[in-house]
Amino acid sequence: MEGILPMGDSVIQPPVVPDLSLPDFSVSAPDDDDCFTGCHRDGSVVISRVVFRVSVAAGVTLTIDPPPLNVPVRIVDEVFGEDVIQGEVTLVLPSNASGSLRAMIEFVSPDFNLVDGVWENEVRVEVNPEPGIPERDRSNNSLTVHYICREG
Repeated sequence: MEGILPMGDSVIQPPVVPDLSLPDFSVSAPDDDDCFTGCHRDGSVVISRVVFRVSVAAGVTLTIDPPPLNVPVRIVDEVFGEDVIQGEVTLVLPSNASGSLRAMIEFVSPDFNLVDGVWENEVRVEVNPEPGIPERDRSNNSLTVHYICREG
C-alpha cells in the first residue's frame, strides 16, 4: 500500500498535484465600464450580446515555440429545460504565455419571455467545454450571466 497511510479507521491519501505542464483556462465577467452585456430589439427579433474575459495560465513547457491554442467558447441558454447552444467562437490564445482576452458573442434570442416590455435571460459561458484541450483545472471554465432587457 505505497502512498496510503492508515490512521485508525481513516485513510490519508497523498495530495493530488496538478500537472503544471498543462494550461489553465478561466472565464470571468469584464470589470470595465464600457462592456455591454444585454440585448436590443432589431425588428422582430431580440439580439443578445454577452461579453466575457477568458484567461489562460500557461503550462510549463520545454518546447521552444509551441503552437497557439484554439480554445472553443460557447454560450448555452436553457430553453424549456433543455440546454441550447446559442453561439460559439474559437479564441486563439498563446500556449507559452499567460494573459487574457475579452470577447463577445451575439445571438438571436427567443422573445417569448417578454412580459410588460421587460425580458430577462440567464446564459452560461463555457470555455473548453468538451474538453478538447487537456488542462490543470476545469472548475473555473463556466460563468453564469444574467441580464435584463427593456423594450424601447
